[in-house]
Amino acid sequence: MTYSLQPGDEPPPVQFGPITTADLVRYSGASGDFHPVHFDLTYAQEHGYPNVLSLGMLHAGLLSSLVTDWLGARNVRRFKVRFQDPIFPGDTLTCRAKVSRKFESDTAWWVEVEMSCVAQDGRVAATGTATFVVPETPAAA
Repeated sequence: MTYSLQPGDEPPPVQFGPITTADLVRYSGASGDFHPVHFDLTYAQEHGYPNVLSLGMLHAGLLSSLVTDWLGARNVRRFKVRFQDPIFPGDTLTCRAKVSRKFESDTAWWVEVEMSCVAQDGRVAATGTATFVVPETPAAA
């Protein structure tokens, strides 16, 4: 299989949610992150949040699923995410990715992908970049 990816190419966006407290509890259990701000409403409110706070690594996982389903998990060479705005139960997230750059080495083509995970009201849960090697030889492009 070859990829004829070019800057600007993107997979269909993926929507997740609305996020529930149960989603956060399940992710906490799977990840081992049991900080009470993610499931204890009283604790979250005592620390200045209106509700329990979603886990940043959940947003990173949603982004990684989007790009690895598109370009293949075995092709990931770099994955970097920055957490930004808080996300709460009731929020719906939309994950997007787009090829920002295509470049070649002696043996392969590479793409850099920009990613974003954004709530329904424009709050940015996470942004990032990922680099993939694509199974396409430079001579074939």
